[in-house]
Amino acid sequence: MALRWSALGADVIQNFIQEDIMRTIADFTGYEQKPASTILFERYGRLVAIQLADSEL
Repeated sequence: MALRWSALGADVIQNFIQEDIMRTIADFTGYEQKPASTILFERYGRLVAIQLADSEL
């Protein structure tokens, strides 16, 4: 029984740490998006809209 609680506690702590890390990562700035926009323009020959999205790995 103690092992079960120990594993459960580890999962809770790991989820808390992961959520905390996700909150500290800032969105891309306009300065950081510019190279991606330039590459897409060179590749497709027209402006391509960039949409920011969240992702979990």
